[in-house]
Amino acid sequence: METHINKRFVRLFILSAVITGIFLSLPQAAAKPVNHIFMFIGDGMGLAQRSIAEMYLKGILNDPNAKLAMNSLPVQGIMTTLAADKPITDSAASATAFACGQKTNVGFVGVDKDKNRLTSIADILKAQGYKIGIVTTSSIDNATAAAFYAHQESRKSYYEICSELAQSGFDYLAGGGAMGEKPEIRQDKPSIVQAMKDKGYSIITTKAELEQLKKGAGKVWAYNYELDDQAGLFYEKDRPSEHASLIDYVRKGIELLSDANDPNNKFFMVIEGGNIDHACHKNDAAAMVHEVLALDQAVCEAVKFYGEHPDNTLIVIFADHETGGLGMGRNGGSKFNTDSLTKQKCSAEMFTARLKKLYDANSPYDTVANEIGNSFGLTNLSDNETLLIQRAYKYAFKIPDAGMSEDEAKALYGNGEPVTITCTQLVSVRAGIGWTTMAHTAIPVPVSAAGVGSSAFDGYFDNTAIFQNLQAITTPQQQ
Repeated sequence: METHINKRFVRLFILSAVITGIFLSLPQAAAKPVNHIFMFIGDGMGLAQRSIAEMYLKGILNDPNAKLAMNSLPVQGIMTTLAADKPITDSAASATAFACGQKTNVGFVGVDKDKNRLTSIADILKAQGYKIGIVTTSSIDNATAAAFYAHQESRKSYYEICSELAQSGFDYLAGGGAMGEKPEIRQDKPSIVQAMKDKGYSIITTKAELEQLKKGAGKVWAYNYELDDQAGLFYEKDRPSEHASLIDYVRKGIELLSDANDPNNKFFMVIEGGNIDHACHKNDAAAMVHEVLALDQAVCEAVKFYGEHPDNTLIVIFADHETGGLGMGRNGGSKFNTDSLTKQKCSAEMFTARLKKLYDANSPYDTVANEIGNSFGLTNLSDNETLLIQRAYKYAFKIPDAGMSEDEAKALYGNGEPVTITCTQLVSVRAGIGWTTMAHTAIPVPVSAAGVGSSAFDGYFDNTAIFQNLQAITTPQQQ
């Protein structure tokens, strides 16, 4: 797995170098039609997440010049993310703001704070003849994706959200499956998959089927036959080679949505790296880095397309919010230890699944410690590290002398599994990374852009400006 990952990093660096050349050689177009729009959303991806991923890339390649593609784009801005009712937003409120142009309350999707339906930029562009694609590593009915087609007072109304997806008519849906299709959520209601088929969608569930799709395939919903508990893609660090990756879905999306032989071809493609947020909620720096790098590979595909179509392509990259209060540097330390992240062999989520089996078997501490060493590379533990892990083990395994109240455990581990959270935090300590929370923050997030109209994304602005800028750039009267 690690050799496979390292090869991808080498390819990513080569692509980044090519991309820098593309931006240096092409003038930034202005006042021209924008026929091809790529919107990349790193869920939970703040400046620290991008910076640490880039530092990791430099370390793994042993090249101080290695750079993320997203950090190479010529336009860089800063965006605020506050919700209508709270300073710290969630994906639902934030995505509604940048997809529909209005602030709303936390948990609301595609409706304003008074619960009135809003029209998304995707719906507006579809009416103008753009083909619409949504690709996400999360479920297709997660809050970020849903804001482009659904109108619900609760982001957890998965079945209702999926029902609206079937009515959207969007051309290419890919990555995650649907929470709304889970039996415990759907119950005795009609199948969402069948509803999509009835609306003319081809359902693609394997990498081989995805590769076989050709132009003219019609409407497509593509996802892996095997998904995580939240109907999303596996973390990149855990992904089996037979599973389609984010970059696979993006490449196919570009192939299906674009048409070099049609001068009137137009498309709008949303690409979300949802697992960045999931990793940050667990303070899992190693998994987070790989998710940011996976999103960056997808950015490279968009930039290659831009190099071929510089006069009518726009790329914009941002986050819905920051997660984790992440910082580079910890307790006075000034070094970043790449090895600590490289030694971690799986995501925190996969380790938790392994730990559950040990818990069910009432396994002794030594067995758990061995799994910790194998999964996180946490060997040669200091006395303090051992104490922290043993304390978490005693609490998680309900050993009587754990000596910790529920309130204390909540403060230490949040909603996470105690042993897992302790391990991810120790990996971060060893790497020189600091976290302040396992939740979202109100820290403004970076925005990067290139291509036609990209100058609109320079400066310091609110997330509603994403919608407003796109609407202004694509309004027919101004073309």
